Amino acid sequence: MRFPVLALFALCPSVAYASDKAYACDLGDVGAPQVVRVTKAGKLADTYIYYLRQGDRAALPLLGGEAEDSRGSGLRIECVDGKPRALAVFGEFMSAGYPQGWVMIYDPAKRSFERFAGS
Repeated sequence: MRFPVLALFALCPSVAYASDKAYACDLGDVGAPQVVRVTKAGKLADTYIYYLRQGDRAALPLLGGEAEDSRGSGLRIECVDGKPRALAVFGEFMSAGYPQGWVMIYDPAKRSFERFAGS
């Protein structure tokens, strides 16, 4: 499935992640919730380590790997309504040295979350 990743990133600049609470987004169909949550912890200067929780699974570092790999700043998160619904994330992560972003959807046919990276 081809997904317009970069077009969704264009929506993100208007939404900055400023809350200390989890940012939740329901990617499922009406009546069949599939919630993903982004949380932050470990403040250091103006950066945080970001975590992703998919459904009832344990929260893991947003970019995978070691927690410090998911340390970033200026993160923008947006729930995008549509068919399918999507979570768009964009920010600067210390492990990359440049802005990174991706979009996540829930595929009911596969019963799994899918992530599409921007390039």
